[in-house]
Amino acid sequence: MGKLRKVAIPRVPVAYLIQENSNSIANSDFILFDLQKYNDLEEKEDEAFEMLNDIAKNHEKYSKYQIINVVQKVLAILKFIDSKQDEIIIKVQFRSIQIKTENRKSNGYLQIYDTKGPYHKWLIRAGIRRYKEEQARLMKLPIKNAHTAGAV
Repeated sequence: MGKLRKVAIPRVPVAYLIQENSNSIANSDFILFDLQKYNDLEEKEDEAFEMLNDIAKNHEKYSKYQIINVVQKVLAILKFIDSKQDEIIIKVQFRSIQIKTENRKSNGYLQIYDTKGPYHKWLIRAGIRRYKEEQARLMKLPIKNAHTAGAV
């Protein structure tokens, strides 16, 4: 890999870049915390499946009412776990979108300083276009007899 070049960054709101970086770190921490909660719920879900598996294997020693009671408990546990996991997934998706959006804004500030990108050409073209538009708006001075203009 080549050596990275250091670039001075004039007119870039560094405070915004620092804030974006801090927000990305915080959102990543929240995502990790939510995923840990998701994994904890997965363990409870595995316990519920083990209860069902135990009933399926040893159904002879349980009465019909005991089986119905256990199945209802397991169903309630699984519904609760599913709703909590859905909430966690929505939070993770939302925070991921936040990170992506903030990083794109940050990259927008920094892209003109990319030493390998075509951004400088785009800026030059945009500058030439603005210059031509400005010149088209200006009132043209008559070139003929310009040296006598204002003479009495």
